[in-house]
Order: sequence, then structure tokens, then C-alpha cells
Amino acid sequence: MAIPYEPLPFQPDIFRCRDALIGDRGIVMYGLDHAMFSLQGLIGSENFALWSVDYREELRSAIRVFADRIRSQACRALDHGLGPVFVWVGPNSAEGLEGEFKVEE
Repeated sequence: MAIPYEPLPFQPDIFRCRDALIGDRGIVMYGLDHAMFSLQGLIGSENFALWSVDYREELRSAIRVFADRIRSQACRALDHGLGPVFVWVGPNSAEGLEGEFKVEE
């Protein structure tokens, strides 16, 4: 099994331009993907469901790769002073798998 996937390039200037455009009129949120939601988006709901039964370890491994990349993106954003509000959606995509990927402090 192989899934072609490259993380989106980190582009802090896009966030800064939006932040400057909005100014004091609102809050610009830095969006982060969710590992399970992103994988489901690439392989589809049916494959995600099948893999969760037939290829559970491979699915967990792929989710870990996504989670590591998302964590790196969040760290890069913080290192570049982006935020302070982050948006994160999708954790309801795979009931029973979510406990595998707890956020570390």
C-alpha cells in the first residue's frame, strides 16, 4: 500500500497578509489538519473503514506519519510567531483510533 502525499509548503507570509488585512476587525486563525481526517480525505471513507479492520497497523502507521507532520507544522508556526489562535477539526473521523494519538505537552 502506498499513498502519494507531500505536506503543504509552510508559507507564513499568507497568514501575515490575512492578519494585516483583517487587523483589529477580527481574528485570523492558523489552521491545522487532523491526522485521521487528512488520511480519510486522501483514501476515502470506504477505504478508511476497510483499512481500520483489515489493515489496522498500516492505518495507524500512516496516521502517525500525518500526526508527526502536523506537529512539525504547528511547531514551525509557533516558531514564526503565528497564532495565537489555532483551528483544528476532524477528530471524530475514526472512533476507537483517537486514543492512539494524544497531544504531548
